[in-house]
Order: sequence, then C-alpha cells, then structure tokens
Amino acid sequence: MEGTTKLRAELTHALSDLNDPDRPAAKTGWFSWMQMDIEEHAALKKREKEKSVLDALPKSMRVPKRYMPTFASLLCSGILVTVHLLIMLLQVWSVKFNLRMNYVQVEEEDVDVPEDWMELQDEVNPLLRPLSIQSDTISQGQSAKSLMERIEQNNTQLVIPKHLPTHACIIPSKAGDSPLLLPILYMPSLGLTVEYHRRRYYFDYESRQWMKIRCNTSMPLSFFATWNGIADAQLEAASIRFGENKFDVRQPTFKELYKAQLLSPFTVFQLFCVVLWMLDDYWQYSAFTLFMILTFEATVVFSRIKSLGALRGMGNRERLVGVYRGGEWRNVWTTELLPGDILSLTRIGGKKKDPVDSKEKVKQKADAAVVEDGDVVPADILLLRGSTVVNEASLTGESVPQMKEGISELTEGEELDMKTRHKTHVLYAGTKMLQCKGVEVVDAEEASSDEEGDKFAAKTHPNVYGDIPNPPDGGCICFVLRTGFSSAQGKLVRMIEGSQEKVKGHERETALLLLLLFFFAVASSSYVLYHGLRDENRSQYELLLHCILIITSVIPPELPMQMALAVNNSLMTLMKLQIFCTEVSFVLSPKNSDDTLYRMKLIL
Repeated sequence: MEGTTKLRAELTHALSDLNDPDRPAAKTGWFSWMQMDIEEHAALKKREKEKSVLDALPKSMRVPKRYMPTFASLLCSGILVTVHLLIMLLQVWSVKFNLRMNYVQVEEEDVDVPEDWMELQDEVNPLLRPLSIQSDTISQGQSAKSLMERIEQNNTQLVIPKHLPTHACIIPSKAGDSPLLLPILYMPSLGLTVEYHRRRYYFDYESRQWMKIRCNTSMPLSFFATWNGIADAQLEAASIRFGENKFDVRQPTFKELYKAQLLSPFTVFQLFCVVLWMLDDYWQYSAFTLFMILTFEATVVFSRIKSLGALRGMGNRERLVGVYRGGEWRNVWTTELLPGDILSLTRIGGKKKDPVDSKEKVKQKADAAVVEDGDVVPADILLLRGSTVVNEASLTGESVPQMKEGISELTEGEELDMKTRHKTHVLYAGTKMLQCKGVEVVDAEEASSDEEGDKFAAKTHPNVYGDIPNPPDGGCICFVLRTGFSSAQGKLVRMIEGSQEKVKGHERETALLLLLLFFFAVASSSYVLYHGLRDENRSQYELLLHCILIITSVIPPELPMQMALAVNNSLMTLMKLQIFCTEVSFVLSPKNSDDTLYRMKLIL
C-alpha cells in the first residue's frame, strides 16, 4: 500500500467513526472497566491501539515481526514449560512421585550402622560431639534438651554413607491415607529412628522391622520392692530413648502454612487461570483476582495460626521436683523425668524454669520465681506411698474428684494393670491435684490411729519401695510409668494434631461432578476450535488461548473467594463459641460432621 492509496486508506480509517453517536469522548481510564462489560472494554482498548490503517487490517494480512516465533514453536515451548512446572509440583503433591524422582531404595540387608555411632561416649561417637556454644549458657534444666540438640545438629553435619538411608516412607494402615516421607535420625544406642505422630520408632536389626519405643507398664509388682531409681550410668541411655517430658503443640510459621496453601492443587489451578486471563489482555480483572486469592489465603492461614496458638497452653510449665537417682534425692526439672524415676510428688510447685540464665543466675532468682502449675501431675505415675485427690476432668470430662492411694499389697507373681485392677493407684499426666498427703503425713496419721487403738482405722503399709528414704520435701513417693507423648495427656495432644489430616470422604463426588463439567467444556472447546480454524482472519494464538480458557472455566474463578469467605466466617463463629479448629478441611466437609464434632469437643 503506497502513495495516494495508503493516504486515502488512512484518512478513511481516521474518519470512520466521525458520525458514530457512541463514539467515546475520552480514552479509557484505570477504572473504566468497572462501568462496562469485559468484552466491550477489551474491544475498546484494542481499538485505541490502532494507530494506523495497518493496525486495523486482519491479522492474516499482516507481515509478522522479524523475531516473531511461529505458532508451532510457541505451542511446544508452552507445553514444555507447563510439563516442567507440573513435574516440580507433583513432587510436592505426591510422595510416590517424589520417591521415583529423587530417591533410591535401600535394601534392609544392606543397612548396617557403624559401631561407633551406637556408642555413648562423646570421644568415640560423632553424634555426641559438643555444640559450638559456651557451656555456661546452658542452665541446669537443659541437660536433656541440649543432648537432643547435639544429636539433631550432628545428624545434619554427618556424612552418611551411600548404603545407609536418609528417609523412610511410611505407608499408613488406614485405607485412603497417603504415604509420608519422614527423615531418619541416627541416635546412639538406637540406630535408625523416625518420628511418626510424635512417637519415636527404631529399626530392629534382628526382626528387620520398625518397632515403637514403649514404656513398660506391665512389670511384676515385686519389681518395686527392689527398684532404687535410675543409676547415673543408665541416665544418658534412658534420656536418648524416651526424650523430653513435654506435651506442647507445634506452632508452624506463617511462611510454612502460607506456602502450603499456595501450593495446593486448587490454588495452583486458579493462579494458572489468572496467567491465562492476563495473556488475553484482561489484566485488570486478573490483577484483582490475584490480589483477592492471596489475601483470602492469608486470612485462612492467620485463622489457623490463632487456633493453634490457643492450643499451646495445653503443655505443662516446667518446675523443679524431687527425684531419687544415684542413691540420693535430687531436684530436676519436670521435662527431664524419665520412665523408671522415683518421684516425690507435692502439691507445692517448684521454680519457674529460665532456660537462658546460667546456673548462678538460676540460684539467685529461685526464691523470687513465680510458682505456676504446681498442682498438675507431670507424668503418668504409680503412687507407692501417700494419698492424693485429683480432678481428671481434663482427660475424661468427669468433674467428680478421684481418690488415689498408695499401693499396699504386692502379690507374688501379679503384674501391674494400670487400667483396671490398679487404677486407683495411678495418676495421669495433666490432671490437677486437689489434695496431696505425703509419706510423713500418712505415717503420722497411722501412728495416731494406732495409739487410739482403733483397729479398723489402723492399717499397716509394708515398705513397697525398697530402701528409698523419705523425700526431704515430704511428698508422696511415686514411680514414673510414662512420660512425654506416651502419657495420657500426650495421647490427647497427638489426637488433636492428628486431626489436621485431610478429609477425603467428599473427593469421589467432587471428581464425578468435575468430570461431567469437563465433558461439556471439551465439547464446547472443540466446537470453537473447529470453526476457528476455518476462519482465515482469526489468530491461531488467540484461538488456542480461548479454547484453553473454555476448558479451565469448569471451575468458576469466584469459587476460591467464596470458599475462603465461607471458611473465615465459620472459623470466626466457632471461635466465638470457644471452639478452635486446627484444620479447615473439617469445616468444608459436612459428611464428616460427627467425627469433626468429636474432635472439636476434645479441644474445648
């Protein structure tokens, strides 16, 4: 198009809408799209971009740019990028896919942990190397914690041979549960260990199976007559085996929860749709939708963090208690209690723990510390001598106080049964003591009853706890049965944390509905593609983009915002009723309402 022909065509194009009554008086602004349809706004923006008559020509008549890729090469590049992103995301969504891509299976016969890793000597075992910190910054109540910190940090710095595993794939026995990939922690005297649902498992080399670390609660009653507490030589091995006596709920960070929300398949699909809309010049609508998706996902994460924060108060505060170890009574923190300890139980609490100060500062502040949770039972214990009255409402929901007395008869050959026969002698972790009578008080009452000659009230209690002297604080003499997450309170915490698993009872109905909608979307997209290819004036790029948009419209773009609003309103209503939900999937699943209500009652 040259000369007067080009000039005539440009003049005709410039004056084509001179007599049009709907001719816009001004250019489109930032918020003009709110006053018109999306298609109308897109056509108006496209018309404003036409600077000359060449821009108004059909795309089939235009000469492509010099470096413009062909349709086939652009399509192949888009497919490769999409497949690459899917491969990366499938490693997050599917454990089996992640195992095939990044891991190699190790045979059980080849697993042979070096002998020096099993030793308990710091000079020999690399897992027990001291941390690179000043020793005076570790207080007396941090010995067990610093031991586990040393093992965990040394595992990260340890060079593991190729024939030893680094992760373990756990396949739950419950039908429908997806497998889990857990890191392996090498521990002295135990070897390969994994933590699943807050319980530690170790690999037994004889049976070639994973065994759960359990506390012995069925020993013969005659055992207590000869047991004199844990010796100093057994203390380190027991600390490694049973860990700390803590029941706190883990508090994930905002970054971790927000990343998990954004990497969910549904959110990734919505972000993919936003990118497609931007390619179709709907950038205002796309930007607004992207902002709303990110905002609502952040509000859901904040609600979950607030609910989990309310559950962190379930853990007992650390305090000093008397424990008989190595032939003498010592003051240790409740987090250092181990199964097999002889405990002096009192209703008067110890000093609040200060993990930052040194030993001297702890001694200086001991008298001025605040007494808190002094009436809470720190672990599952067997009452050997003394009597208490406890409130077990935090575990059973029953508000009637329970009377607990020291075990008095040691039948030869009889084993401990803490659930039935000897239930009246067992105190559970997390319960509160309303009254506590120590050994000296009980002995004084028996002596006074003997002097009065009351034959019915006088009861002789044989010494059922060996040669252990009376505690200096006058408390009840008890035997620690279970600590940490093996105790009754730990089981409750594990149940609450286990309730965060995804609910999958509604996936089958959702998949059938999406399959039906996908069938109609494919039919519509095929119709548009068939007639679009017959139109020579239509761009193949826009045709392919519109076909993909038709298929992705199976899920409405407003659905994530509607779901986020519904979830937030539900969570706020539940929080007003003092019900804290740790997993939003239970709010979205009415099919599991009975199970959800039961789990919510546990955390009231």
